[in-house]
Amino acid sequence: MIAAGARNFGPLSPMEALQNLNERAPDQAFGWTLIMNLWGSLVGWSTLAARSLAWLWGLVALSLIYRAGRSLFTHEAGLVAILLLASSTYFASYLHVARTFTLVALLNTLFLWSYWRLVSGVHPTTRRQYVGLVLGGSGLLYAHYFAAVMVPAVGLYHLLLVRKNRRWALVALALALILLGALPEVQVLLRGAELNYLRYAVDSGNLMNGPETTIRLLYMLGNSLVSLPQRAGPVIVLILLVLLPALLWSRPRQEESRAARFMAIVALSFTLMMLGINEIMHMMLVDRMRYFMALWPPVALLAGYGLWRLGRANRRLADWLLVFVLASGVALILRTDIYLSVDHYNPARLHLAEQALARLAGPEDLLLLDEKVTGFGPNASPVIREYYTGVLHHPYLLLPGSVNPPARFAIMPACGCWPTTQTARSKRISMLPCTVAGAPSDARALS
Repeated sequence: MIAAGARNFGPLSPMEALQNLNERAPDQAFGWTLIMNLWGSLVGWSTLAARSLAWLWGLVALSLIYRAGRSLFTHEAGLVAILLLASSTYFASYLHVARTFTLVALLNTLFLWSYWRLVSGVHPTTRRQYVGLVLGGSGLLYAHYFAAVMVPAVGLYHLLLVRKNRRWALVALALALILLGALPEVQVLLRGAELNYLRYAVDSGNLMNGPETTIRLLYMLGNSLVSLPQRAGPVIVLILLVLLPALLWSRPRQEESRAARFMAIVALSFTLMMLGINEIMHMMLVDRMRYFMALWPPVALLAGYGLWRLGRANRRLADWLLVFVLASGVALILRTDIYLSVDHYNPARLHLAEQALARLAGPEDLLLLDEKVTGFGPNASPVIREYYTGVLHHPYLLLPGSVNPPARFAIMPACGCWPTTQTARSKRISMLPCTVAGAPSDARALS
């Protein structure tokens, strides 16, 4: 957001935004920053405007999941897939976060669907499918460098399991163009790997190994319904290692089964590649499962296909299982404490405090900030501190944790404290009491 030129950090041209990102976060893929820069210049930088882009990408991803499910399997499988993805607590938690991960889900759905329609031999190839393949694959490479792992996973499938003919050669050429187009991102990828390793090499106690990551991944994919003990992690990894060659040797005849086999092989390959990368780069923390977001679309499609197959054998069992999964997902989303904590986001309401100040505070008021309310004190993230303190335009005084103020104040992370004499020069002191939910209710004037 800051690199893209949000609010008082802009306006910036697209090239200035990319240069700003290179200075501030040189290990981040620049696709999302460029998109946010263009979006902000078009609709503004309000909280609603910034968050709505991720929401819109999520809606398009859901619609594309249905189209892919209907094309690869059946109408019913596509409908079940969209319901499962929409009720995924983890996916839903990113619908209102101004980050790239709903776009990752959209791009990966487009990439996998376009690829299979090109190589399956069932449908005639069209320019639209090639455009979808290149756009989806290139988008993944520029949206997030761990989502980009899906491209070599599909490349291995194409190299090992697809009949070598003219269609194979054309798709291979398209995949090669995708990789060539990602050359500007290679330096970012290497820099990100180095920074991740240096950042967490010392604090290795917070990192997850392969088995621990697998258990956490199943927990997230299963909407918190699949909670296995940590000692089951090595067994799950072993099952994945055995399942992949079994799928490679299988030869299903039905078109729907062949498409499901492709999705399963690619999903397993992506997962095992990510686990291998984690063993080298040491980047997986408990709150970083978003790096696996590219896995959500193929898993939703496979689950939709599986429930459709189950429904053919036992419709009542399939219906009740679907109702149970959907109801549990909706219940978890409505449980705000669980919904907000799936990726360890702090449920701060700083933007609400900013709105109240804009409405109630005057230019000569002094804002008191209680560092105990949400923990954004002197140890707060410098990015969050920089983003919000630059737009308040009010002098503020940070109350240390040892002080007991007469009310719960909305907190603003502070770089330092104003002298106490500032209070005497102010006409009044603006306090923002918070409701139980954390939203500021009004302001009080103290003499």
